[in-house]
Amino acid sequence: MNELSRTKNINAGVAQGSKIGPTLFALYINDIPKQFNTLLCMYEDTAILARNKNPNYIQIALNRHLKALEDWFIKWKIEINVSKTEAIMFANARRYASFPPLRLMTELSPGLRNVSI
Repeated sequence: MNELSRTKNINAGVAQGSKIGPTLFALYINDIPKQFNTLLCMYEDTAILARNKNPNYIQIALNRHLKALEDWFIKWKIEINVSKTEAIMFANARRYASFPPLRLMTELSPGLRNVSI
């Protein structure tokens, strides 16, 4: 119990829980892509929001932003688990049940969840 583990070199990243970690992370993501017609929200997860009456317009805007993020992920060697992504559409009617597909890392989003308001 009172022994040290073997040392291991870390080639990337910041030690979790370090005091400088949040500042370094903020610098790291400073150039994350932003788009004109979508809103990028970040806290513990990332959300991309788009609003329009036309679902095709939303699909184009979101896919454009997802492509920009994909390029950024590749540039900074960030791996994304696409199976954990989800598209959620909030609508005041069920008429958008056939929302066009979204793509991330050349894969279709795993599913769309409709939330009627």
